[in-house]
Amino acid sequence: MTETKRAEYGGGSITEKKTLPDGKTLYRWRVYAVQPNGEGRRKAGSTKGTKRDAIREMANMRNEIERGGLPVNDDSATLTDLLEQWFSVKAGTVSARTMQIEREVSKLHILPRLGKIKVRAITAAVLQDFHTALATETTLQRSRKQIHVVLNQALNFACVRGYIITNPAKNVIVPQVISVQKAALEATDDTRAYTNEEATKLYAACMLDATPHAWAIALALQTGLRRGEVYGLAWANFSRTRPEEPLRVAIRQAITEHSGVAVVGPLKTKRSRRTLTLNRQACEVVEAARAWQEAQGGEWPFLFSERPDTMPRPGNSYRKLHVLQDRAEIRRLDMHSLRHTFASLAFEVGVPIEKLSQLLGHQSINVTQTVYVHLYQQAADSPSLRLRPVAVPDLDAVARRPIPPRANQYA
Repeated sequence: MTETKRAEYGGGSITEKKTLPDGKTLYRWRVYAVQPNGEGRRKAGSTKGTKRDAIREMANMRNEIERGGLPVNDDSATLTDLLEQWFSVKAGTVSARTMQIEREVSKLHILPRLGKIKVRAITAAVLQDFHTALATETTLQRSRKQIHVVLNQALNFACVRGYIITNPAKNVIVPQVISVQKAALEATDDTRAYTNEEATKLYAACMLDATPHAWAIALALQTGLRRGEVYGLAWANFSRTRPEEPLRVAIRQAITEHSGVAVVGPLKTKRSRRTLTLNRQACEVVEAARAWQEAQGGEWPFLFSERPDTMPRPGNSYRKLHVLQDRAEIRRLDMHSLRHTFASLAFEVGVPIEKLSQLLGHQSINVTQTVYVHLYQQAADSPSLRLRPVAVPDLDAVARRPIPPRANQYA
């Protein structure tokens, strides 16, 4: 009797053809999978034995197609081979900047120490010694977490590909990573954010400079946008229902630079996709950029391009930022500190942490609490109930009042 099962085997089917004279059953199967180059491929075969044997051969063939022909039981594959395969598969699912960071972390720290080790020889003990060595022999902090993420994902990929049965990275205790930002705050009591007075000076210097990079810096200060989000703003992202209403801007893309080439890519997280209502000074920045571009003539798809029909260059913002900081006679902080400044000043005017998390486009409110915990700890130390002002009696008169007689509880 012929029986066909499809969905149960994920991208394939098994058909029971006939029972052989020796009592075994002949199964015919077909499988479909996607190769590393993105092209789909179908393969068919037959198995003499049990249905479990047929399912096993289907899985082996699917794995072989997905890895581009590499045998499932390849004992010679090293961690270098594995990472190269993993990066080729992952490349189409994350931003180019993320791939650049992970490849650099791998090249600088993982491959020199572990690259020649065969995947099947990697154990939890090997990884534990590796992380311990990083903690004791290097000054790496944030990168250690990225290294663990890359290894964990690559070894999960190895499980799927059939190199190993379990992921040894799941049994590794990663030494605690000290937040560089937190350590700096504790050592210097510096929030890495400008005060209201410093921010005012910087904004004024930006508007007087009247150049695309200066306007980009001013808008970052007024909105808390990430640098890539600011430079990714296109005129198509702006809208206004009525002339008297403030501008609204939809954050939908980011521009980053890789090896000197500007690239339009996705936002950092899903919650980074948001729509903001611009305040009056932010609207002034946008209108100044619009007037300048109209005077120059030509097509300007992006808000902060330096020339018509070209993409903005975020990497050039640091040089302009330092010039403006010196001109305003304020501290030299980096571009990301403008985001911290926005958060600090927004907190000072009473913006709740839930709303602040939405404005900043954080993945969750926990991120906001972690990054800006110093602000909320300061508020908790001396909370203000903001009660309505009342008349306070003269303290000397209060002090001269006699102690009232004790009430007679039996009266």
